[in-house]
Amino acid sequence: MNFLKGKKTSETMNDNQQNMAVVKDMQMKLAEIQAGISVFAQSENGEVKITINGKRQIQNLEIENNLFIRKELLQNYILTATNHAIEKVDARLEEVKQTFLANFLSQQAQ
Repeated sequence: MNFLKGKKTSETMNDNQQNMAVVKDMQMKLAEIQAGISVFAQSENGEVKITINGKRQIQNLEIENNLFIRKELLQNYILTATNHAIEKVDARLEEVKQTFLANFLSQQAQ
């Protein structure tokens, strides 16, 4: 039984290799975009500010001096700002992935 709908095995292998090359290229481009993403977030009152990249690595952390005497409040603000920044990165990455998927499917339809 022929599941390849009339395609020769060599044609199917070439198609698969081309598809894999496209996927690999898209993965590389996605990694480049991910590395270039940088988001800024802050605590509700702006006393803690954080910047993270697309790999969820903290690039910068700023803390207002008055928070150093209130340890628990400082910890809470850091957690809030960090979690907000991670949510922003996740949302941005999801947008990029959806765009890449749409482009890939568009290329496959051609």
